[in-house]
This record gives sequence, structure tokens and C-alpha cells, in this order.
Amino acid sequence: MRPIRIAPADNQSVARHELGAYLTTQPGITIIGEAASGEEALHHASDWQADVIVMDILAPGGIDGIETTRRLKRLLPQTQIVILSGYADDAWIIGTLRAGAIMHVEKDSQPEQLLEAVRSAKPCSSHRSCHGSFRRRRCGMATRSPNARGTCRACWRRG
Repeated sequence: MRPIRIAPADNQSVARHELGAYLTTQPGITIIGEAASGEEALHHASDWQADVIVMDILAPGGIDGIETTRRLKRLLPQTQIVILSGYADDAWIIGTLRAGAIMHVEKDSQPEQLLEAVRSAKPCSSHRSCHGSFRRRRCGMATRSPNARGTCRACWRRG
């Protein structure tokens, strides 16, 4: 089985490297590139052909993680986007999910929450079919661990 190919995109160098260091210790995961901004992620995405890009919501450089996600999904619809963010505001979460991200994980989550999001980021029609207006309900992923905090596209329903 081919490893999950991941590219972290975060403006903070330490966060980006720590994320890569953690994920490379996990079986079946390979880091294939990294970006410090949305523009850099867009520039390299076609070369990477990542299965998953873990994107900071506030990537510097002119475009934020929401717009970067929107552009990446147009460029590479098969690449899944997991947003890693310090913001849990519903407006940010809805924005990322509408842009095409399949999961929003808070930065203060346990590392296992992010790992689970990355592993579950394989293409899934139920994640892609969620469009329109959303309302929040409990995320099954978020309830598996008392310290896990995240929201996936499948856990937003049409309002």
C-alpha cells in the first residue's frame, strides 16, 4: 500500500517542522514537501501531487488558508486539505469547509487528532458532497478523545 503523501503549509517554521517530524514517525505517512505561505503551497502543489495538504488557516503572503484551499481544490481536486488552526470560530470553520477542506483541526488538539484527520483524508464522496449552508453538530472524530477538538465536513449538515 502506498504511503499517504503529505505537505504541511504553515507560516511558522517551528510548527511546520514539528508537524513534519511528528507525522514522519507514523507508519504509512511520507512528507513530500512543505510551504511557508499560501502562494508557496500553490506554486509547488502540482509538483508535490500530495494526498493531503495540512494548511494553516492564516498563511501569510497575501492569501489566507481559506482562499488557498479554494484555489488548491480547483487546481488539484483529488488533493485533500486538512486545516490546522488556532481559531475555532464557526465563521472560520464554515469558510474552510465551503472552500473544500475536509477537516478543521484546532492547534491545541492532541497530535492523535491531527493524525486521525490525515489518515481519514482519503477521498470520500460524503465529504465532497457537503455544500450550501451549514449548521454544526458534534463531530464523531472530536468525541473519540476527551482532548480532541476538530470538525469535519461530514459533520456539517445543510441548514
